[in-house]
Amino acid sequence: MATPPTIAVIGLGAAGTALAADLAGRGVPRILAHDVDLALVASVRLAGGVRVEGMGGPVLSRVTLPGSSAAAVARADVVFVATTADAHPAVARDVAAALRPGTVVVLYCGYVGGTLVFRRALAEAGADPDAVTVVETMNTIHLCGAMAPGRVFVSAMKRWLEVTGPTPDDTATALDRLGGLLPEFVAGRHLLETGLNNPNPIGHVPAATFGFALMDAADGPATTGVLHFDELFGDRLRAVSAALDAERLALMAALGLRGLSRPDFAARAYPPGSRHAGDVPRFGRKLLRRHVFEDVPCAIVPYVWLGERAGLRMPVSRALLDALSLATGVSFAVVGRTADALGEAAVDRLLATAGRAAP
Repeated sequence: MATPPTIAVIGLGAAGTALAADLAGRGVPRILAHDVDLALVASVRLAGGVRVEGMGGPVLSRVTLPGSSAAAVARADVVFVATTADAHPAVARDVAAALRPGTVVVLYCGYVGGTLVFRRALAEAGADPDAVTVVETMNTIHLCGAMAPGRVFVSAMKRWLEVTGPTPDDTATALDRLGGLLPEFVAGRHLLETGLNNPNPIGHVPAATFGFALMDAADGPATTGVLHFDELFGDRLRAVSAALDAERLALMAALGLRGLSRPDFAARAYPPGSRHAGDVPRFGRKLLRRHVFEDVPCAIVPYVWLGERAGLRMPVSRALLDALSLATGVSFAVVGRTADALGEAAVDRLLATAGRAAP
């Protein structure tokens, strides 16, 4: 058996914690980890590692926490960036000087255009983005929530997940470096297709918009338990979500990309046997801040901007964007992933290949 690559995980929220523990269980002998939350790091050190319950657990997996900066772990063969997508530029700046030529960086996950944002931030920090391979995943393997620092409950595990780079060669390089360690990963056809097919915004943003008051409330089961998210979806909210999904699929068709509806994604990613068979505990908030501050700038804003390029009005996306900008006081259309953040020339090059993506 080939020697597993050295792997680093930047970000020990729910997704990063579950990934680190899972990789340890798959035979990776040493996992480097980092998080900007030093209290979380201290908790993991005190506990002796990261703990997973639910699917794949209970298990305590050791990780190595070598320093107080992301650069301390960036010299691994494969670096998973498991922060929220809005933090991608900051992570790129932190690791720019430490990344070795040939390193594979996996944005876990990229949302819309994450790889473009990360590569641009590397260049602005003085690094050569072409010296490394940057790819992104469509979503995360584990459907999970943080019960406490370094401790997660996994309620489901995806059996299929696209990973894609700017070119097919980038994608192949990343998968080759992982050496079959994560068989759930399959090569995506097109970078923007993979990002636009992330189903998270289709559920998160309508729920956050119409349930915004619940984000800071404590009203029992209605607001508690992040793994029971679908309990919020009555018929009216389900209709808004479906309208947003239809608008996204129309955008993708206009761009020459293959859209995957939210229900179709769930059917493909979660075949029988991929969900926890027992009870799922309630913990945490049902509506998380990242459902707004990650999903809106990193998905809804590019929906609107790309729609404008394609001559589409995008009324549902615009309404949700305006409502949450008003509710938060944040001009997401300014700070989100627009032409300035993604790099219009880079988007042009990708869209020029959209209709020619391999079947």
